[in-house]
Amino acid sequence: MLKLIKENVGYKDCAFKVMSRIKAIESIEIFDEKESINQYQYKLKDKSGDIGCLRFYQKKDGSTTIDDSQIKEGYRDQIREVMNGYITLKAFKTGTVPLGTRHFSDPILIKKVKTELLSKFKQLKDSGLNNQIFEYRLEGNNLIMIQYKVGSLLFQGKATEFSDEVIKFVDKLITDEQRSFLLNRIKEQVPKEDFETICEALDKRQLRLNEFISSELYSVLSGCGSHLLQDGLVIFQVMKENKIELKDYGSVLRNFAMLFEDFLIEWMIKLKLIKECDLQADTKATFVGRVLGDPNKIKEMYGQYYIRTRPKFIEKLQAAYQECRHDLLHADKFKYQPIESFEKAERRLKTIIDCMEDCTDLFSDFFAESDNKKNLDIGYNVVGTDESGKGDYFGPLVVAGVYIDTPELEEKLRNMGVQDSKNLSDVKVIELSNEICKVCKHNVVLIGPTRYNELYDKMNNLNDILGWGHARVIENILGNGVDPSCIISDKFGNESIINSSLMEKGKKVNLIQEIRAEQNISVAAASILARAGFLKSIQKVSLESGFKIPKGAGDVVVDVARDLIKSKGKESLRNFCKTHFKITKKL
Repeated sequence: MLKLIKENVGYKDCAFKVMSRIKAIESIEIFDEKESINQYQYKLKDKSGDIGCLRFYQKKDGSTTIDDSQIKEGYRDQIREVMNGYITLKAFKTGTVPLGTRHFSDPILIKKVKTELLSKFKQLKDSGLNNQIFEYRLEGNNLIMIQYKVGSLLFQGKATEFSDEVIKFVDKLITDEQRSFLLNRIKEQVPKEDFETICEALDKRQLRLNEFISSELYSVLSGCGSHLLQDGLVIFQVMKENKIELKDYGSVLRNFAMLFEDFLIEWMIKLKLIKECDLQADTKATFVGRVLGDPNKIKEMYGQYYIRTRPKFIEKLQAAYQECRHDLLHADKFKYQPIESFEKAERRLKTIIDCMEDCTDLFSDFFAESDNKKNLDIGYNVVGTDESGKGDYFGPLVVAGVYIDTPELEEKLRNMGVQDSKNLSDVKVIELSNEICKVCKHNVVLIGPTRYNELYDKMNNLNDILGWGHARVIENILGNGVDPSCIISDKFGNESIINSSLMEKGKKVNLIQEIRAEQNISVAAASILARAGFLKSIQKVSLESGFKIPKGAGDVVVDVARDLIKSKGKESLRNFCKTHFKITKKL
């Protein structure tokens, strides 16, 4: 569940308002109220006993965070329900529709979207910034909508039930407008009975999508993107079946061209080839064309993935987009050449879909949305764990854990610059680790090479060693009087690996394992402590061995290992290296 926030209300006033609502629940009683600096809390109980503590924290912006993470699961929904009306509860219930970007530059549609949004969703507040057409914010900033003058609408924040409603509403407005434009273009070119056949087919939408695109591609399309696709495919199908001819099939292909351009923008944002802030200063055609015009930048990115089977991928992508851009979307009306052949239009359609399928297949990691991503939105009262050194031949494996108990501590860490250690320099990692240790309860388990090799001889599996290390860190932190609502760990294998290594205390806490868990601030902080422990140990290994020890497992590492063998003998590797690495066989 997402954190509850009541804007522009002090913590004490908020606590009393919520308290008055909870008193209406006959089965729950309030007792043991307590106030401290910028914080108010009270415990709740029923006939069976204590059901948990409700806390209210004052934020610097004048809002109040309502922390119900300590309330027993069966009662939390009931308590939240009585708050509905005092806060917009839908804004704090996890949604299912991914946030993203919508693109439309028609001034009439821009005005219509703004008017309709304000009319339907009274909870949205216009921030009135001058460099944009509008910016709306919802309680707790769980939804921020920004409409830029160049024609890009951004949805930012968190996916909630409220954002689901807003996005579906906007998608329908855009889709209806685009369908109307498309039908008007077709109406000019076909007899009345053919036009009615097309309209009837669109209303029924009897289409087997899996005959045209993969489920993977469909899953990454936005709501209006999927509608654009289905409308276009239905029209193509009905024209083919009924032999309906157009003077210019470009009017139908325009649907797919718009879909393709919007798809590429989202693709580039997720690949970090462009930033969302670029959308406020440039038209989409300009920066999409600019990025595709610099293939080396894309090659640097896609070289990490499975591109060998598609060596001409970028060239195909460039050609397909240039055709869409010049012929269908942004063409000079005096140079525009109609597409008069159905077969040519069908080939163009296949090229567009093939390009999107390739993008989705090759970069699926960037499009994959974790089913449990909501778990990473938890900011405090959690323990995060991470490791460092598992891919390095020399040095230890280090596992660290960090406990964050309040939103103030969470905010402090963010202001310090805490983030995934992979994004930081070694110097910054050491600096931040010292600061984190001063303000957070933490634990670090360092498994030196000698002990690591002993464990590997026994377990014969790296993931089992990782599970053992994470479990030791978790148990050590819990033994320090910590009672978190959950533990978040970076996922490195089967979820049972850590659980099976935990003892009684650890097994009682909810354990969440996620890919890229460093998005959570507690895991990011743990990644810094683990990396700092590894870096310090590498320096120590360098002193003990008499060699400057490199990180990683590349050619330089092989050279240093050979020099080490010449100096100290091959048996010494167990004191400095992880000997199960393939490098050992090369020596």
